[in-house]
Amino acid sequence: MENEVDISALTMEQYIALIPDDIKPGIVNPKIGDDVEFEINANFMRELRRKLFAGTDGEDPYEQVRTVLEIVDLFHFPGVTHDAIMLRVFPITLKGQALIWKDRLLAGSITTWDLLKKEFIWRYCHLFITVKKFKEIRNFKQERDETLYYAWERYNDLLYQCPLHDLNCQQKVHIFYTGLDISTRKILDSNRFIPLMTPTQAMN
Repeated sequence: MENEVDISALTMEQYIALIPDDIKPGIVNPKIGDDVEFEINANFMRELRRKLFAGTDGEDPYEQVRTVLEIVDLFHFPGVTHDAIMLRVFPITLKGQALIWKDRLLAGSITTWDLLKKEFIWRYCHLFITVKKFKEIRNFKQERDETLYYAWERYNDLLYQCPLHDLNCQQKVHIFYTGLDISTRKILDSNRFIPLMTPTQAMN
């Protein structure tokens, strides 16, 4: 028939465009240039499949994200964006109910790694984990012999691990500043007294 389409002659993009919206995948993989090689080889796949996430109560979604990022960092993919890698790779590390959750994402709703990561953490960030992480943030203290740099990195890691913390800029600065030891606070205040700065100035 005249209007029939030869599916075998279509690009993947053209084929997906023909699929009804209600059965299109939720994750939209960014294009990779025809001249760019991207292959999930056996070693890469083995590392990714070493620890699969099923979405059970005993699993930590933050740890899963961290683990996958660490694995990706071990491999080099020239010419491929971080979004293109993570949107293809992260779903491979899911199983069971987590895989079903991924398959039920709203069609075409996930176009970046940041969106996928947030949706994943929101879905599996159980209340008890959030409460525990938030308590760690509120009780932040600089450790003995910990440099300012490492204290700041550790504090930001705590914030990253609890995206539902709902702290404003002033609160973030206050918790970090008051959690530092006196000698470190003096170093920070040597240029200008932190409590007299705006939150933006203090963060910078």
